[in-house]
Parts: sequence; structure tokens; C-alpha cells
Amino acid sequence: MKILLVRHGQPDMEAYTSGKKGSYGEWLKKYNAAGITKNRKPPPELVKTIEKFDVVASSDLKRAVDSAQLIVKNKVIIKNPVFREFELPDSKKRYPKFTPGIWSVIFRLLWFVGYSNKSENFQDSKNRIKLSAEKLSDLANKHSEIVLVGHGLMNSFIGMELKKMGWKKKRKRGKGYWCYSEYTKPKPEVPVE
Repeated sequence: MKILLVRHGQPDMEAYTSGKKGSYGEWLKKYNAAGITKNRKPPPELVKTIEKFDVVASSDLKRAVDSAQLIVKNKVIIKNPVFREFELPDSKKRYPKFTPGIWSVIFRLLWFVGYSNKSENFQDSKNRIKLSAEKLSDLANKHSEIVLVGHGLMNSFIGMELKKMGWKKKRKRGKGYWCYSEYTKPKPEVPVE
């Protein structure tokens, strides 16, 4: 059995601006609603690898769905919010004027130590990671091979959970957008009666 975890393409967003045009929370909402930029295509090796996969799952965030549609063309995509990237705490404050990229790092570090400000907390996220890995494992058991087009951090945690479930990380390709990791596991033998 095989599971391929793919990170979405580059989001179609303005560069990480100074934040002077609004709060981090406003920027975060725009980011979560953004699709992907069309001028950065997925690597041909990734497209070729995925051609043979029949089942494609995706986070329901637009950047993941758009990425999945771009690399699998006419296949049905199973969209599920369980595969979403971890929520970041929101902030309506307009100071200090850090870039959204810096705010993202600050809020992610705070999130890891327990600050969630009405977003999904790290403990709840652990349950979602386990559920995601179980769903992918069940799909792979049923269909033999599955692709998940998701998000960088969430995919990393799903990969760690898959390893706990006996999956082996076979390879990793690339860094950043469009990177992917492959996990394999022998299909369980069906007992003969």
C-alpha cells in the first residue's frame, strides 16, 4: 500500500507585506481563502508519479483543492476539513507592525505552548492528526494507493502518525511548495478460512 503526502502549490497572495493595511487576522482570512498562483506549475516528476493513483484526497482549503485539481486533472477529489492546516490564533490588533510572516511564526510558537485564542488548540489538533492518518490508512487499505494534497505542517504530523501505525517513509522529494513524501506498508493478509 502507498500514501503520498503532497504540499499544496504557492498561494496566490500578495507578498508578505508590512501589515500596515490591516490586522494579522484580516490577512489570515485572505490567506485561507486564496487559491494558488498559476505561474508556478507542479514538478513534472510529481505529476507523473500521481498519474497512476486512483484516489486523491485534499484539505478543503482552496489552496489545497486548487493544487489537487491542477495535478490530477479529471479525477474525483475527496475534500475533507480533517486534512486542513492547523489553525493559527487570530488577532484583531494592529500593532506592532510586523509582517504577516513574522506574526505567523510568533503565533505558531505561542500555539505550540498552549495559546489558541478561540482557534483549534494543539491538544485538539493531535486528535485530528490521528483521525487523518487513520482515514488515509483506511483508504489505502481499500484502494492500495492514495494521494493527499494538504499542508506542510499538517502533512509532517500526519507522516509521524503514519510511522507510529507501522508505515515506512520511503522517500521525500523537494522542499517548500509541491514537496511530497511517500509512505508504504504491506497490505494485510486476509486469513483463509
